[in-house]
Amino acid sequence: MRLFKKIGLGAAFLAALALPALGWAADPGKAKLTEGARFTNCAACHGPKAVLPPGHVSVVDEENRDCAMCHNDEKTGLRGKMPLSHTHLANDVACMDCHDRKPFAFVSTDRCRECHGGPKEVSALTRTEEDFNPHESPHYGNDMDCDLCHHLHAKSENVCGECHDLDRPTP
Repeated sequence: MRLFKKIGLGAAFLAALALPALGWAADPGKAKLTEGARFTNCAACHGPKAVLPPGHVSVVDEENRDCAMCHNDEKTGLRGKMPLSHTHLANDVACMDCHDRKPFAFVSTDRCRECHGGPKEVSALTRTEEDFNPHESPHYGNDMDCDLCHHLHAKSENVCGECHDLDRPTP
């Protein structure tokens, strides 16, 4: 069973690597990666279809970029519910800030560390009073590839939760 999981994860990983190079997100029906996209212009990637729920405040206005003002608790929080590309765009991190060439290529962990810090810094940021720190794995230490769990253009996943009883959203 573990070998099947590894083979399946490996195939999914290779497919995920190929899709950005083709210019599409993990689900081509949802969004097309677009250079120069801005957080306040959903249509740049999503096209004309509505992506916000009916009645949602418009994000076209620059003042409505702080999603955490409304999405601030466990029920309404967005942690783990949207791709990280949205969080990056909301913080003025453009596609080409991470993808340094076209067609868009895979972004390495080293590139993530340029802004987020090295393994020790990231571990310190996620250390809590709880026993479990996802960036201090008893299996892998603290030097894992970021994309093992965190995905920019697809929903991130709680890899530790596949075997352990951990019900946590992964940004």
